[in-house]
Amino acid sequence: MKSQEQEGAAMWTKIEKGGCGDPGIPAYGKRTGSSFLHGDTLTFECQAAFELVGERVITCQQNNQWSGNKPSCVCEYSPGGVSCFFNFTASSGIILSPNYPEEYGNNMNCVWLIISEPGSRIHLIFNDFDVEPQFDFLAVKDDGISDITVLGTFSGNEVPSQLASSGHIVRLEFQSDHSTTGRGFNITYTTFGQNECHDPGIPVNGRRFGDRFLLGSSVSFHCDDGFVKTQGSESITCVLQDGNVVWSSTVPRCEGVTLESDSCLDPGIPVNGHRHGSHFGIRSTVTFSCDPGYTLSDDEPLVCEQNHQWNHALPSCDGRNFQQFPEHFPLHFNKTWLKI
Repeated sequence: MKSQEQEGAAMWTKIEKGGCGDPGIPAYGKRTGSSFLHGDTLTFECQAAFELVGERVITCQQNNQWSGNKPSCVCEYSPGGVSCFFNFTASSGIILSPNYPEEYGNNMNCVWLIISEPGSRIHLIFNDFDVEPQFDFLAVKDDGISDITVLGTFSGNEVPSQLASSGHIVRLEFQSDHSTTGRGFNITYTTFGQNECHDPGIPVNGRRFGDRFLLGSSVSFHCDDGFVKTQGSESITCVLQDGNVVWSSTVPRCEGVTLESDSCLDPGIPVNGHRHGSHFGIRSTVTFSCDPGYTLSDDEPLVCEQNHQWNHALPSCDGRNFQQFPEHFPLHFNKTWLKI
């Protein structure tokens, strides 16, 4: 144990050295440095889409005062009413909502602009998504063509599917209201050429064969031992469909499941449809039908094959289109939203 004389000497050394108080950390920012003695410096920076206002570096002076006040991280305000704006020009990157993974703020109106080389396209993968349902929105727009196209408008906590633009500019617009917030979103983007498909990736617990994604190219997939394909296709081709260069099907999903030796997995039931048949053994068949007003995309029966796989993907019931959210969201809020 220390003697009273030693403790007194330590106390005198600390007082003689002197220091400043903890200045804190700005909201939507971070600080480098945690010592507040004379001569120590602290460095501040802000998250993407926020601007540092004040001193980036402050020093603890001999008078026990910092050389400057703690700075602030604020959104850039523009005449267009956008409260925060950020440009991405790299060939790939990650877009995070303000303060992610902590909750974003209220009354936000933010824009992220991804600008790639002319003649290229942009692919978006949503890694996480959690915003207040119905009142906070993220709109994704294809801004690099003659007419701006809304690729999707999203709310709630369901992670959206992947998106690909037709042009070389994508605009993301996020708006939050005055109350409840959420974790926000984490989006990865990559760029690719006009006459090629985006990198389809490699399924977890699986392998991909083929690394060419040009129009007409095909890649195939195989699940690791102990895992089976539960959705998607074992082979996909980069094709021209309705004027867009896209993959012919979705990437498979490999899941570890225990199968009976003579059966396939439950194939599921299409939305707005019905399944006829409940036996999934080898060589068993099931058929499907749709509700009135909907059309079955493929009326060929599903057959459980010897490799414990159905002979083709689950069909869909197509017909009516219901849009859950408005297609366009203005950058100006002149109306008060009322929650009921």
